[in-house]
Amino acid sequence: MSLIQTMVSGLRAVGGNRMRSLLTSLGILIGVCALIVTVGIGTGARASIGKGLTRLGTNIIAVTPGTVTVNGVRQGLGVRTTLTWADVRALSDPSVAPDVMAVAPLVSRSGLVMTAGAQTWTSAALGTTPSFLVTAARFMDSGEFFSDADVRSYAHVAVLGRITANNLFPGVDPVGQYVRIQTVPFRVVGVLTVVGASGQFNPDDEAIVPITTAQATFL
Repeated sequence: MSLIQTMVSGLRAVGGNRMRSLLTSLGILIGVCALIVTVGIGTGARASIGKGLTRLGTNIIAVTPGTVTVNGVRQGLGVRTTLTWADVRALSDPSVAPDVMAVAPLVSRSGLVMTAGAQTWTSAALGTTPSFLVTAARFMDSGEFFSDADVRSYAHVAVLGRITANNLFPGVDPVGQYVRIQTVPFRVVGVLTVVGASGQFNPDDEAIVPITTAQATFL
């Protein structure tokens, strides 16, 4: 049978069974569309996860003390109840950890009321050191980050995320202004660039202060 005869025979078969042919074509179309959608969702999810990992840092290790409780059940993930400055110094020592570029200890507390004039905002306060800019890959939008001297002197200075800054100081440059965190005054020395939310955590909505000040004030 020639190619032309085969095509004619096929067209006659399709014409004689129009409904079955239509359903077959529809099934193929639905299958192709489903495959395209599945591939698109997978590609989008992969890109989103990759973007989140890049934002958080692909070469960062977070060390958390103690155990974690999930749904009321304590997970056996650690035995230390706390980390100390001795741990920070050890990790910062090139002879102990030669591959570690920077170490930034962190303490945090959420749900703190912050006020600036007539503006009120509830956010999280993060206590850390200047190495935070390196470990978190953050950059200053305006002003400057606090110094090691501020950490040593328990200085009441703060660096704000953009969302926190916009809500406390709408239309005003926050640098040089004062914000009260749980009634304690802090001078704003800088504002960080926007990085965007990562899941439920939004690093643009927080106030960052020297870790010594945070430990003495909020914890």
